[in-house]
Parts: sequence; C-alpha cells; structure tokens
Amino acid sequence: RLPLGVPARGYCIAETGGRLWVCTGHRVHVHHMRQSTSMAAFDLPNRRWKSYLKGIWRDGLVAGDWDGALYHLTTSRAASSPLHVPAWDDTPIHLLAAADDGTLWGASWNGRLRRWGADGTLRPMSQLPLAPALPTHLLALPQEACVVADQAGGLTVFDAQGAVRWKWRSEQPIRALRAETLHTPYRYLVWVGERQVFQLSEGQPHD
Repeated sequence: RLPLGVPARGYCIAETGGRLWVCTGHRVHVHHMRQSTSMAAFDLPNRRWKSYLKGIWRDGLVAGDWDGALYHLTTSRAASSPLHVPAWDDTPIHLLAAADDGTLWGASWNGRLRRWGADGTLRPMSQLPLAPALPTHLLALPQEACVVADQAGGLTVFDAQGAVRWKWRSEQPIRALRAETLHTPYRYLVWVGERQVFQLSEGQPHD
C-alpha cells in the first residue's frame, strides 16, 4: 500500500513499465509497483495549472497553466523552462495529445494548434493550423498529423505542415472521438449528439 492520498484536483498516470506518477496538485511522486516507497518526488512550479497530458512524454509530465504556458516536468528538471512561453494575447492550452512517435500537439481556446517533436522542440509549419471553433477533442496521428473536433460540430485533420487534409461537419456537437490508424485511409469513430455514432473514412465526402 502506498501511503499517499490523491485529492480531487490531483491525478495519476500509470506507465506500462510499472511506474505510477501521482500528482497531488503541488507535488509529484513517482512510484514503482514493486516498491513501497517513492522512487522520486519533486515540487511543481507555483502556477495556476489548467491542463495536463494523460500520459508520460519524454520521461516527464506535460502541463499547461491558465496564462497559456506549457511545461515539461521531470524528476531531474522540475523547474525547467516551459515548452511554450505565451504571448500577451495567448489563451490557455487546454487540450494535449501525443503520438507513438513522440510528437506532441496542443490546442488553445482560440483554436490555435501547436506541435512539438520528440526532441522537445517546437516544430514550425508552413501554414498556421487553426480550428474553426473552440477545440473540444484532439488526437495525435502518425506522420506528425492531428485531428481536432470543435464546438461547432466540425472535424478537421491537419497534416504535418499545418494544412487541412480533410474535414467533416455534424449538425450536433461531437461528444467523443476515436481514430484507427493502422491502415489508410484512417477511420474515425465519432459520437454525435445523444444517440448517433458515425464511422468515417478520411477523404469521404460529407453526407
């Protein structure tokens, strides 16, 4: 039994290797399933936290604050420089998603999408990827692409250069989104409204 309680505003992330990251809101403890005490622990920077990636990225946590900054927090660099330093007109990064290849995507309230590579650097894109409305769901796809659902019922796939690769729209809000990317064209399972579920293939026209 681990002698650590997780408050309502905290969260846990389990890794396949047996490590468990427990955040209490102010401090992070890293446990292993075969040990009764913490492997490591560190204090979080004193920020107003808004969002976090629901997984471990580059051996650390990724969390965004209400000012629009994004941090990569590890046991060795808990107070490291943020991945993103916000401009005066930035809005919070409220959605985060990582791909198997290490690519990280973040979506802000204003629809702006940003991408970081597996090495932790911000990836420039030839076009500015912008969701048509407030992003509500975000998935990272292979080859540094992403798909985002927005508050207006839109579904948009952006490629590695930030260009729109495909889009689809529903008359009702999108409640959940899943992607199947083992084969092309990619397929998306989209829960719309209260009772409708659409199975879409990337590239198919809107009915």
